Parts: sequence; C-alpha cells; structure tokens
Amino acid sequence: MWYTLPPVPVLQVQVHHNMANEYTFDPTQAFASGGLTLDYAPPTTSASIVAVPGTAPARTSNTSSNNSGSSNLPSTANVNQVVQSNGRNYRWDGKQWIDSGPINGSSGGSSSVNDLIKSYTDSVTSMVNPLKPYSEVNPFSFDEALAEQSATAEYDPYYKQLLSDYTQQTQRTLSRSAEDTKTTLENLAAGKEYYTGEQRRALDASIKSTNEGYAGRGLFESGAKKDDLNKINTEYAATTGEYNREYLANVQQAQTGQQRTAEDVNTASDQYTRDVGQQEKTAIAGQVQQLKSEALAEYQAGEQTYYQANNYL
Repeated sequence: MWYTLPPVPVLQVQVHHNMANEYTFDPTQAFASGGLTLDYAPPTTSASIVAVPGTAPARTSNTSSNNSGSSNLPSTANVNQVVQSNGRNYRWDGKQWIDSGPINGSSGGSSSVNDLIKSYTDSVTSMVNPLKPYSEVNPFSFDEALAEQSATAEYDPYYKQLLSDYTQQTQRTLSRSAEDTKTTLENLAAGKEYYTGEQRRALDASIKSTNEGYAGRGLFESGAKKDDLNKINTEYAATTGEYNREYLANVQQAQTGQQRTAEDVNTASDQYTRDVGQQEKTAIAGQVQQLKSEALAEYQAGEQTYYQANNYL
C-alpha cells in the first residue's frame, strides 16, 4: 500500500517494524518534490516511530527563517521569555529564538522542531500501525428470525385472504352441486311416480276391456281370455321394467356426478392450498433476503467510512 506524506523539512523519521524491517525517511530530500512516498508492510505488523531532528534548507529552518523574518528581536533575553513580532510568538531558549506559533487570530510562519516532529510522527504512525479490522470493531449482525417475523406479518394476511376467497368459492360450488343433484333426484322421482301411475291405469283399463269383451261373448272363463290377459301383463312388466332401469341409471348418474364434483373440488382445494403456502414461503424468504441485503449495504457503507476516516482508502 502506498501513501504520500506532506513535506516536513526539519526532521528524520525512522520506522522500526517488529518484522525486522526498518525504514528511514528524510523529509528534507522530499521537500522539492512536494511529498514523500512511503511503502510499508501490510497492517498486520506493529511499528514504532522514532523522529529525530534533521538538517533542513535555510529557508525553512526554525532559526534562520524565524530570525530573518523578525530582525527586530533582541539579541538575548531571559530563558522562556516570549516576544511577539510580525504576528508570531518567539520564545528564547537560552541560545536562540524559537518560533512558538502565530499570535491568536493570525496565521503563517513555520512551527517549532518539536511540533513538526509530533505532526510528522502522528501522520506516519496512523499509516504504519495496523488498523483493527472493521469486522472486529463492528461485526456484521443480522437477526433473520426477527426479519422473518416481520416479513410474515407483512405477507401472511394477503395469502390468508387468498385462501379464504378460494374456500368460499369451493363451498359455493359444492353447495350448488348438492342442490342440483337434489333437484334432479326429485324430478326423477316425480317422473317415476307419474309414469308408474299412467302405466298402471293403462293396465287396469286394458284388463277391464279384455274381461268385458270375453264376458259379452260368453267366453269369460275361456282360455283365450287368459292368454290375452297374460300378454297384457307381460307387456306391462316389460315396459315398466325398462323404465325402472332407466330411472335407476339416472339416479345413479346424478349421485355419481355430485360425488365426483366434490372429489375434484377437494383435490383442487388441497393443491391450491399447497401452492399458496409455497408462494407465501417464497415471498417471505425473498423479503428476508432483501432486508439482509439492505442491512449488508448499510454495513459496508459504514465500513468504507471507517477506513476512509483512518486513511485506509
């Protein structure tokens, strides 16, 4: 990883790694280029920073530049005495005037050697010393159970309403089928009653007519009359028997139709219930994943801010 440090022209910085690597930087050599490029080991090793005064160009020296900019300073003074000149504070250290910084409200000038050392040391230390990973400082956490509970609360009413609507539809279908079957059976029964009555009346009339005919001819006890009556009864039995077979077939067909309708409706209802349940599970899982993706995006944004704030991006 590469970092460009600002030029600090009055000191050297020695970086000592516990990996037995050592780098010594002389910022005075980088002054002309405007910065110093530092290539250091990955932030898995610790480092100690040792800053020592270095030789700087005269125009940035804490002695010559300060004095040259403040020619009206006295040649000597009491130790630690502070004198203000040209908007800056100067302190006598017993040998020379030290620029102690701008007077309140003013700016400009260079800092003392100690200030520069501290500034440069802090800058290098922040880059060389390992930064604790964001995952340790703020581990990613997502409560899937809570997210599923939230998604269920959102989707469950909708899918329950779907099932309720479908159940009402199936109940209506079954109810109508039962009513239709009942009506059909009642009509068949009424038809049978009517037909049977008509056939019986016709039979009785035919028997009466036959008896009267043979009686008028004096043949009431004849064998011919008996043969005719047997034919009439046989024909009646055949006709009503065929009708009864058709009647029973119609009754069975109506009942079977109702039974099959109920079976089909119940099968479709079971399938629909399973499908809706699966759709709800899929919707809830998708919502949980969406919430997790949003939480992860927010976490990653915080991670980027964390590394930017610590000069790692």
